[in-house]
Amino acid sequence: MRRIWIIVSLLLVCALSQAQEGKRAPDFTVKNLDGQSVQLKDYLGKNPILIDFWATWCVPCKEEMPHLEEIYKEYKDKGLVYFAISEDSPRSISKVKPYVKSKKYDATVLLDPDGSVLRKFFGSNTLPYTVIIDREGKISRTFTGYVPGQQKDIREIIEKIVAPAEPPAQPQ
Repeated sequence: MRRIWIIVSLLLVCALSQAQEGKRAPDFTVKNLDGQSVQLKDYLGKNPILIDFWATWCVPCKEEMPHLEEIYKEYKDKGLVYFAISEDSPRSISKVKPYVKSKKYDATVLLDPDGSVLRKFFGSNTLPYTVIIDREGKISRTFTGYVPGQQKDIREIIEKIVAPAEPPAQPQ
């Protein structure tokens, strides 16, 4: 019986997160590793954005992050913004900065110790949770969990949203 509830819960979370696709991304304000406030609205409607909710204790997160970092390095010159939002609790948050520095990640790392930002995006406790936001500020796609090879799908979506819009055809 417990197994059925877990499966139903996961399906519901996936349905809710996919229902967000095409909607405007919710704004949030959180602190970065240096204690400075970062607000999503400063980027919405201007830049394509990759958001990865992760934690230092999450093994799949640690497997996914190098791939997202690689995608970010490939597309940052085309305007891609990458926020790696740590879901570490106040007890484990002290591990975030040393971990990121040891891996030499370029992502802007933000802290969400109470999970409020993750909830705004209808994320579950299943990490990682990845959100791709287009230049108009709409959620293009979400991914719950990590499956090896998933980075190919993420790269394809990023490629489409960083490409400049084609000008309308001129009448002849």
